[in-house]
Amino acid sequence: MFRLKLDNSLVDGPGKAFFSLADIDGLVKSSSIDLMFQHAPTILHDVETTQAKPGTDVFVNASIEDLDGLESVICSFSLYQEDGALATQATTIAGPEGFFVNQLSWQYPVPTSLANTTMTYNISCVDDLGKSFTHQSSVNVGPLESCTTCQADNTTVEPAAEPGPSTVSPMIILALAVITGVLVGTAMALRRRQKSTKDEIDWTTGSDDMGHESMENLFDQHAINDGLSEWATGSEVLQAVPDGWTPADYRRWLEGPVPEGWTEQQWKERVEAHLPAMVAHLESLEG
Repeated sequence: MFRLKLDNSLVDGPGKAFFSLADIDGLVKSSSIDLMFQHAPTILHDVETTQAKPGTDVFVNASIEDLDGLESVICSFSLYQEDGALATQATTIAGPEGFFVNQLSWQYPVPTSLANTTMTYNISCVDDLGKSFTHQSSVNVGPLESCTTCQADNTTVEPAAEPGPSTVSPMIILALAVITGVLVGTAMALRRRQKSTKDEIDWTTGSDDMGHESMENLFDQHAINDGLSEWATGSEVLQAVPDGWTPADYRRWLEGPVPEGWTEQQWKERVEAHLPAMVAHLESLEG
């Protein structure tokens, strides 16, 4: 039994296979059979999606098959929002060398802004001969889960504590008296200190003999310095994480391709400013 595998030197169409046999006496017997050459198509089947909920990850899983070998097949995945905007895009080789069947999976963190919408995705695969296969489908995003203990700014409201008994312990009264005495003494000391430096500071101009700026100028200068900072701090990066995303989701987004609507320079500045701080934050959590 012989197995023939077509390479790129053979095109689809009619052909012949020749066989030649020789015995120990040197007699040769030849024969041929007519064949129809056809490269194996790329087959994508069992495409499934997990339940899409706002604030969670949705997975698109698929089985791919190509009897010519998956190492020569490249697949791309594109996910679009309901308004047609590109949500995410990825490209991968269908399988390692020598594999004819493989499982592919793509992941996307669904933001809360896409609640009650329908997203569409497109899977396109092409082999080294230029033959392509496309699968298109949609996924429905469920509603945003209600939160009975959340305010409009997504902060959790702690339940009101039940009123306790009105009896006050004598020890509590004594402790309050001590604290009050300490606060009064501190306030008097600060007042004497302010009085001693009153002649040195001109509160009208906002500066003193030591060159200190007024409080308003200090806050203004602090805001300017923050805006000119080259690298974002960890807290600033966490504030930039979209609602419903985790820091890990935001990191994967920064490591991905340039989103639609962004210029190369804008995306480069965002990645250089946020990615190092986000990586450092996640590594500190793992450590």
